[in-house]
Amino acid sequence: GPSAAAADGWSESCEAAAVCGAELERALERAAAPTRAPGSGFAVSASLEQRSLAGVAWQSTRVGSAAAADAVLLCAGGTVAVVAPARRVANQPFSSAAAWWPPQHSTADSGEGEAGGGRRLYTVEAHWDAEGGLAEVRWLVFEA
Repeated sequence: GPSAAAADGWSESCEAAAVCGAELERALERAAAPTRAPGSGFAVSASLEQRSLAGVAWQSTRVGSAAAADAVLLCAGGTVAVVAPARRVANQPFSSAAAWWPPQHSTADSGEGEAGGGRRLYTVEAHWDAEGGLAEVRWLVFEA
């Protein structure tokens, strides 16, 4: 039978498929991921200053704004996406991110121990400055 990890909505798959941004959008639509809901969460600066985030549009996130110059991977049976620049441009800030959308029936979430409810879409982003130093990490959840 399925492992405990699979039963909790986590995939044991090591498969990844390179896709375009439009294919990522279709995967999110198929999963009914709440991309139209406002997101909330936290940002932590490189100096460990934390700030709350609220009312964040999905399209403003790193995954939600994936472009042609990005490498986009769909993993875990199409329930996890990883976005990063395909090439780093010297002396320019850059970022990468992962997003995941557990099945609705899953109790697996951000580790908060909350069960059930509507659909959730999570993302974690890392932003680096032009010199390659970590500038900020952001964690967001979008809930339907």
